[in-house]
Amino acid sequence: MKIKNIILAFLLLCCTGSYLYSKLSYKHTIIDYLRDPGSFGQLYSLLQASNLDIRLYKTLEKNFTLFAPTDRAFAEFGRVGLLRGEKNKKKLITFMKYHILKRRRSVKQIKRRGSFKTLAKEPLDKEELGEILYSVKVENGIVHVIDRVLVPPSLKKDSTLYPK
Repeated sequence: MKIKNIILAFLLLCCTGSYLYSKLSYKHTIIDYLRDPGSFGQLYSLLQASNLDIRLYKTLEKNFTLFAPTDRAFAEFGRVGLLRGEKNKKKLITFMKYHILKRRRSVKQIKRRGSFKTLAKEPLDKEELGEILYSVKVENGIVHVIDRVLVPPSLKKDSTLYPK
């Protein structure tokens, strides 16, 4: 019976380890990772609405960094729905581009540098990121899962996001 328990523990450890490895080293694109059922439904739908999903999926560029707020972070933020629709499309694109860097950046590189230029061409300070919960390497970059939604400086006082 003792040997049976050891064998079961070993099998459980092997299965768990391979599952965790597959989650932390993903062999698809950023969009493939976000499409998997889980915590990124809101982020994925906003990338689609801003047409950035195409750039992150069907591109030869291989060096993106995506700061990916969870659905919970979007729920706490609560104002992203205000950017949907043709009237606010440019603002939505800027908002979403602010979550993307054109270069692949590890957590170590992020902690070392003070700020980064985003695809929105606006600086992102590392202090704005909050906590990086975990990171996943994918074929065309890296996804850093964060616990908050990032708002570009150009939209911080925008009446669309912050009505009076």
